[in-house]
Amino acid sequence: MVMDIIGHHKERKMLRTSLGQGNIAQAYLFTGPRGIGKSLCALEFASLLAKEPDFEPSEDKPHPFDVKILRPLVETKRGVTKLRNISAEAVRESLGFLSHFPVSGGFRVLIIEDAHTLSETAQNVLLKTLEEPQSTAVIILLTHEVGNMLSTVLSRVKRVRFDFVPEKILFD
Repeated sequence: MVMDIIGHHKERKMLRTSLGQGNIAQAYLFTGPRGIGKSLCALEFASLLAKEPDFEPSEDKPHPFDVKILRPLVETKRGVTKLRNISAEAVRESLGFLSHFPVSGGFRVLIIEDAHTLSETAQNVLLKTLEEPQSTAVIILLTHEVGNMLSTVLSRVKRVRFDFVPEKILFD
């Protein structure tokens, strides 16, 4: 993998091993503190699933063709920036992307960043797909606020916990 990721060796190895063994969950929940590399690890895993193992993000191509990233809209009013909830319509549109067969023959992957901002309706829309998954689709939810997720959604995902990278690894 070309991406320069520091740390999270155990989590990344577990994901690569599950892929190598063909033991892929239909949905993952990457949890852990904000700003520790969950998004980059999700993009790395998605690249492997989409059969673009040497993918390197760029401004022109931020993710592989068979990968879609859904993020909440960022809104700034009177100098205050906050994330807006991800709507049910945005989730429906993204799930439409997953309904197509992968171009490269791997998987189609939907990464939902800040999944805790999914509205309750949006989580229920997502739940239907989690209950009846497509064999060529994988969903990766990223959050640092698991408590804002519906228990029914949480019960249908494989959790991968990311923690802070030790200073020893950061400065080696």
